This record gives sequence, C-alpha cells and structure tokens, in this order.
Amino acid sequence: MPSMEENVARVAAYYQARAHEYHETTGYHRDNVDAGYARLKEQHQAAFAGHDVLEIACGTGYWTAVIAATARSVVATDVHTELVQATSERLRRFPNVRCQVADAYTLDTVQETFSAAFAQYWWSHIPRAMCPVFLRALHSKLRPGAFVSFSDNLEYQAEWVKRRVDEHGDNYEERSLRDGTRFETVKNFPTKAEFEALLDGVAEDVTFLEQEVGDIDGPARLWTVSYRLKG
Repeated sequence: MPSMEENVARVAAYYQARAHEYHETTGYHRDNVDAGYARLKEQHQAAFAGHDVLEIACGTGYWTAVIAATARSVVATDVHTELVQATSERLRRFPNVRCQVADAYTLDTVQETFSAAFAQYWWSHIPRAMCPVFLRALHSKLRPGAFVSFSDNLEYQAEWVKRRVDEHGDNYEERSLRDGTRFETVKNFPTKAEFEALLDGVAEDVTFLEQEVGDIDGPARLWTVSYRLKG
C-alpha cells in the first residue's frame, strides 16, 4: 500500500511534468474560459481586497493576477520551481506580488504572516489524511482572524474520466499530457460536512457555496469554502 508521502509525490510528479503546458491545457488563455470565470473572479477580488494574501499552489499565476488586482500584497507559492518562475515572469506588472517556492505541507520557506490565504484548484489534490497537516501549516502563517478561501471542483463525470479509490479513501484520476504520457493523481471531492469537521474549533463564519462556471470543457460546477481563523 503506497504511503502518504508516495501519494503526495504522485501529485507533484504530474504537475512537474505538466508545467510547460499547464497554462494552455487549463484554457486560461481562451477568452470564453476567462469570461466563464467572471463571477468567481469578482467574488475573489471582493473577498481579498486590501489583504496580505498567501496563495498556495499558484500554478502559472492566472488566479494570482485575479486577487492581486485588489489585494494589498500577494505571496504566491508553489512546490514547482518552473511554475514559480513562470508566474513571476507573467506577473511582472504587479508590484504587489512576490513568488516563491514552498512546500504546502510545511511552508517552512515562508517567513512572514498574512491576513488572508487562498488556493484555487488545490484542495482536491490533497490526500484526505494530509488535510489536517496542510491546515496546521497554513494556519501557522496566518494572523488571528485571518480570512481563508479555497475553491475547487464538485464531482464530475465525463467520457475521459477514469477514477478509482485507494486504501486510504482517496480518489485517483488518470490524466494525460499532450505527448500521451499518463499519470494518476489524487482528485478528491470534499463535502461541507468534511470541512466542518476539519475546521471545528479553529474557524468561525464557515460558508460553503456551490456555483457553475464556464470551464475549458463547458459548464463546470465548483465549491468554495471560506472562513475566518479564530484568534
């Protein structure tokens, strides 16, 4: 049975290999995808206005740019050097953004503290047993009362989806790169009840919202969870 470390490494290996094609294969360069995210982007910009934000798993910076438009500052982190470099290059026009390599499960390279934290399309890739580990690391970098928001996919079905559940209760999906290289990566679909259990005693004002956006393959349903860290 694979260890938690091996399961985490699978996700990292997939995104490491996908780094050079990530921006295009997500559809972030397409006008229709950009328009489809309009409502979600407005929500994020309103939520993070004036905040010092720690972003987890920034990818190539699409969502970093969204929140940087209204945030006081953003430290955008990712475990992959290639993605951090790409984000830094893409966001040179934002003087309030700094990009750095960081392991989301430790954040030991992040020295400052923040009034808010954000991640888009990250939570689904966390093995369930590692969720408390991630939250402890994240919360250690936040100030009392900090605002936190995560957003990701609700469960979907499509012809290309091949999914299995492992011994730890984690969903795995098969993914392919444009050159045909195949990977299996964690793709979990948490519920409102799971978040309530994870955040019990450490968070307040917990909200769980479901909504539809326009994604690369057409309409997609997302969840957004937000809360404030107790003092």
